[in-house]
Amino acid sequence: MSEEARRSNRVRKKPQTFYPNPPPPQLSPRKQKRKQPPTSTNPPSRAKRYPANTRTNSTLQATLETLKPDRPVLSSASTSRITRASGANPNFNAGYPNQWNQWVNKGHPARAAIKSFIQDIQASQLPQFHPFNRALAEAQSTADQRLPARPPPAASPSSSETKTTPPKTGTIGAEHTTKNTLVLPAHPFPKLGSSSSCLAVGDAGFWDAVIAPCNVKVEEDTREYVNVHFGLSAEDQAPFPAPASFYSKFEGLKVNNIFNDTTYEYCEMVANEYKALVSYKDSNEAEFQRSSYYLFKFEARNPGMAKDYIFRTEATPQGSVKPDPDEFWSTPPNFPPNSAEYFDYGISPGLLYWLSLNGFPTNWEAEAKRYVHIRGQRKLCPYLAVEYKIRHDEDSSRISMNRVTAAMLLCLWNRYQLRKRALAAQGKDWKREENSEIKVYGVRVLAAEFNVWVMTPVVDSKGEWQGAEMKRLTGQTLQAVMGVQLLCSWINEINRWALTIHAQQVKEDLQACAPRGGAPPEQSFLFDNPS
Repeated sequence: MSEEARRSNRVRKKPQTFYPNPPPPQLSPRKQKRKQPPTSTNPPSRAKRYPANTRTNSTLQATLETLKPDRPVLSSASTSRITRASGANPNFNAGYPNQWNQWVNKGHPARAAIKSFIQDIQASQLPQFHPFNRALAEAQSTADQRLPARPPPAASPSSSETKTTPPKTGTIGAEHTTKNTLVLPAHPFPKLGSSSSCLAVGDAGFWDAVIAPCNVKVEEDTREYVNVHFGLSAEDQAPFPAPASFYSKFEGLKVNNIFNDTTYEYCEMVANEYKALVSYKDSNEAEFQRSSYYLFKFEARNPGMAKDYIFRTEATPQGSVKPDPDEFWSTPPNFPPNSAEYFDYGISPGLLYWLSLNGFPTNWEAEAKRYVHIRGQRKLCPYLAVEYKIRHDEDSSRISMNRVTAAMLLCLWNRYQLRKRALAAQGKDWKREENSEIKVYGVRVLAAEFNVWVMTPVVDSKGEWQGAEMKRLTGQTLQAVMGVQLLCSWINEINRWALTIHAQQVKEDLQACAPRGGAPPEQSFLFDNPS
């Protein structure tokens, strides 16, 4: 091929440019307008307003989120150092804290004051106060001298009268009384990132922060026999093994169907069930809960049953025991007062046994409600808390112990309060034997291992509450027939004690609180007997 042919076949190269980044091609005005993104009237997204890569921004985010439900907390008086330069912006004067960064970025007339205020918030890192309190206190003290002075603090109540009151939702503090009054919190606010203002039973420091300040002493190295613990005579002791029908011969227990068989055949069936639960790898929590009903029975209920004035039992699974101070259901005190972190006792034990008023008329329940907490118009004075977990590890053991202890402590404290009200109505002093039968039981089941506990009050010579004592009674495995028989015996005797001694003392305490003499309505319905 000739030289000219080779040259003509060569690909013509594009001329090289000496610009590393050539300018973009010029577009017509019509195309430029089409390429621009549409303007949005929506505010910037949360991620743009609060980048999550710095601690200060996360602090501000948590602070503003706390104040979002209650805008009146930031009144015009409290934020006068900002509103002085805000002009007539209605949104700003309304107190929308989530818009502050947007105003600063967009050049709000008060951006300098807003930015300074936000910096003050970020600098406030006192662990015992809400981050806004320091900045609000400065703004209020310098710019608002017309607010009424804060009332002097009330006298500190005694330990027996101390009550833990949770902070109200959307307010800065536990006693927010007026819109313009700054009140500091009575309890530490949550750490950054937490969504609740109180601890949870699963927290590692729950026992030291909640249970220990209530002065609960635990004895784990103890073992008691069921007949000795309840002081049963030879005639009252259940034979071993024995069918559940044995308890029907006692007065007051004929109508109850809550007792377990301790026969070998029945207990062997339960032991085999727990062996299967442990060995089968696909066992779930619902299966463990179903198998527990072989041991923890539910008494048949009937709203229209005959009113025979006999107490029954009612077991509530996963029922909340959250306090209600207005209905005689309060939280136990701390020692010294307010030393514990705030805990609202909003727990739900796996199973909680109550006394039931299904066998009493409605006027009896209405009268009893004046002196004791009654839940669901029929349940009062719980006596047994049960907590079960599908695993037997460190976390499950800690959580179950925390939950069952908190439930037992709450039930025991309110049972003690009923006895105190009864003695006060009679004008009697507390005696040592008063707390002999004031107690609450608990059972923990971890996989196939169980242990039984009892909690009793600790009082001084004057009968004032000084804490509680929690004692381990027994424990074994449910994979053995003897272990199932042992737990069935304890559950049977706990229920017998509850339906006889415990129920009778509750009835006597209620009658002691009620007016006596004459005929209804002068005399209380609590003295009525079946005709």
